[in-house]
Amino acid sequence: MIMGHHKHNNSPLNLANYIMGQPVAWCLSDHESSDVIEAFLRSVQARSPLTSVNVMMTDDDNTGWSAARNVFGEIRHLLCRWHVDRAWKNKIRSVASQHQKELYQTLCILSSELDLPTFETRMAQFIKVWTPLEPDFVKYFSDHYQSRAEKWATCHQHFKHGDTDTNMYLESFHNQLKTNYLNGKVNRRVDFLIHHLLEYEKDQFFRYKRDHLLPPPMHKRIQQEISHHQRGMKIPATKVKGTILSRSTRITHPVRSWGVRTVTGEIRAA
Repeated sequence: MIMGHHKHNNSPLNLANYIMGQPVAWCLSDHESSDVIEAFLRSVQARSPLTSVNVMMTDDDNTGWSAARNVFGEIRHLLCRWHVDRAWKNKIRSVASQHQKELYQTLCILSSELDLPTFETRMAQFIKVWTPLEPDFVKYFSDHYQSRAEKWATCHQHFKHGDTDTNMYLESFHNQLKTNYLNGKVNRRVDFLIHHLLEYEKDQFFRYKRDHLLPPPMHKRIQQEISHHQRGMKIPATKVKGTILSRSTRITHPVRSWGVRTVTGEIRAA
């Protein structure tokens, strides 16, 4: 993954793996351009020549992608799902209010579809149904996303890519750097920034060694998901109530809201 960061001195760029989002390289520069990123990536490649890169995930910025392609050759390009989702939400605000919720639900169904033939059928249906209703949005979607479905649709991602669809681990790193190491203060000195990056790297190194010496810890988020799943499996079917929110023919299958009755009898939406 690669991402630029601009709030503090000289835009550090980070190339990271998925294991707890560990950054492996930084670039300090007074501007972000394809030439700068390409020089940075070539430096990374020279220091780790045996590392094979098969995919690069970015936000929808061609600067980093074109540089990565020049360095690593014909690799796969994925778009961060979070950034794609945000772009859709921002654009949907311009459509008629009565269509906004249903249009967003349809896009979510489309993007999460696992089967390629089903995805293509739903894509064709989406274009056919929504063109008369929201032609401006459909044109935007067709121009920016329909022809690049392999970069954001789940059905095109059945290959090794770190089992992640966002680069939010890099956002997490930026937050740690700003909050825990820079204490929320604006920094304009390169030497201070380098010092804090080295402090961060030292802390991460000891965490990495600890995790390899001891039984590998399970990520807190995964622990929570397993716990929630195990608790959910124990809920009797009699305490679950499904409600259809939309019967519109524009959505390929009904959208349901599930309510779970608690011990006190209260129904909470899930």
